[in-house]
Amino acid sequence: MLSTEPAFSADGSMLASAGGDVRLRENDPAQIANRICRESGDAIIEVEWRKHMADVPFQPPCPTPHP
Repeated sequence: MLSTEPAFSADGSMLASAGGDVRLRENDPAQIANRICRESGDAIIEVEWRKHMADVPFQPPCPTPHP
């Protein structure tokens, strides 16, 4: 029988879960944020920010370019 209980890697950096397929998830918030910024494409620019969040000071979610 396949276990569906999530389990952490020995170093705690990955979370594995199963339920018909196996999924591996990063567990470090900084690594997750870097991956999202790297894979999301162009960063939001201030003009776009102001259009959607005019009352919130501009603060780019991905402060440095990611190749």
